[in-house]
Amino acid sequence: MEKAIKFSIENKQFVRALKTATKVINRKNALPILSSVKLTMQDGRLTMTSGNSEAFITQPLADFALLDGPKEWAVCCDPAPLISALGEIGDHRLIIDISTQNTMLVQYTLTEQTAGKFSLPVDEAFEYPTPQEVKAVGDEQPTEFRLPADWLLREVGNARQSVASDELRPVMNSVCLDADQEGTCLVASDGHTLYTTRYEWGLGNPDGPFIRSGQPRQVLMDKQMLSALQDCFGQTEQVTIRSNGQRVEVTADGGACISCACCEQRYPNWRSVIPQNMPYAVTVEMRALLSALRRVNPFSSDSSNLVKLSFEGSVLTVTAEDIDFSRAASENVPLQDTNLPAQFAIGLKNSSLMAMLQVAAKTENVVISLADATRAILIRPEDCKDSTTALCMPMLLEGGK
Repeated sequence: MEKAIKFSIENKQFVRALKTATKVINRKNALPILSSVKLTMQDGRLTMTSGNSEAFITQPLADFALLDGPKEWAVCCDPAPLISALGEIGDHRLIIDISTQNTMLVQYTLTEQTAGKFSLPVDEAFEYPTPQEVKAVGDEQPTEFRLPADWLLREVGNARQSVASDELRPVMNSVCLDADQEGTCLVASDGHTLYTTRYEWGLGNPDGPFIRSGQPRQVLMDKQMLSALQDCFGQTEQVTIRSNGQRVEVTADGGACISCACCEQRYPNWRSVIPQNMPYAVTVEMRALLSALRRVNPFSSDSSNLVKLSFEGSVLTVTAEDIDFSRAASENVPLQDTNLPAQFAIGLKNSSLMAMLQVAAKTENVVISLADATRAILIRPEDCKDSTTALCMPMLLEGGK
């Protein structure tokens, strides 16, 4: 460092940013500098950047004061000892001195009689890679649109239940935003479950078309990127999403930014997976069904987690059984409405069914659409204006019944 730097910052904000930063720091990196976080002072803003070969997070640190030193600088440091040391300090301000000998001295005062300090090395930041920008590819401009942050964070949280961890099909490890001029569908699937919902912008919106530049596109956000969205944009009203098919970038007016490389594979045609013309439907109180599923769950097979749903008149019987350990459980749940034929039964994986019920149930009652015991079921809120749909694939019942 050519000149010493001194600034103060609120501890809780600093630790929170450090923990968020570690979500994209790999244990092993081709570039050793990527094991560090980068602190940058520029244009009166202090930001923290972390990343790996594919994803980067930039977070603004608002509650700070530059006490001495140049107005523009950048240094890198190891976040692990900072998180460990500062995690117990609580809501106090830190005084951080970065010397010309590349040492960071952190000082804090807890009470009039209690104060402490520690030091650790820092590195110059010139080797730290700059996150790639989302640029035009040939003559094609990046696709750009805006979403309410609360909608995106809530629905990404719901969709994460269905994001896969598939090494053979890495595209399934993403949430897909299928954007057109009227809005976007958010989709996630692991091959056994599927979750989708839609943000409706509508044609003729006075604020103009939904897609502000570029063309309709499927924007893929990798699961590594999803884990940091809540931390970075939890206090934001709107986020801007830009993608050129190679990278995707989520930004907010406050300066927060998450960027990630897109999977090269194309997302499957998810619309073709959702069954059409389902002849049967039942309406059931979500909490009653979910509670019954939880109570019978300990008695299901550890290997299959199979639960049987049997419909007879206005009653649904939930049954779980583990033949190997001679245990079984069943419980009746009243139906609000049904047009199912007598003695209709279907097998499902209990953990998947419970997960889909929780994310799809945005009303007190849910509507479950069915066709037969070999086809997927659809779970939707009772409110027909809500576009949320959850899908569960069936499992073969004992004896094929």
